[in-house]
Amino acid sequence: MRAFSAENPLFELVEHPGVGQYLMPGSTADFSAAPRVSMKAATRMGQHTDEVLSHILGLSDAEIGRLHDSQIVAAA
Repeated sequence: MRAFSAENPLFELVEHPGVGQYLMPGSTADFSAAPRVSMKAATRMGQHTDEVLSHILGLSDAEIGRLHDSQIVAAA
């Protein structure tokens, strides 16, 4: 089953840190003049925590550090 599915262009083998390789649905659109878009693994829980806290919420590095130290937030 895996070999058959991996050969199917509707599925793509992706690598995910901590999980390894797995098949996921690929792009169903196939236009001859455009290359297929490669799928990416899902983000890890907490992967963008610091970015959101600083860029979106405007917290300083010290404030973010206190949140981590207090185990209120965690990064991936």
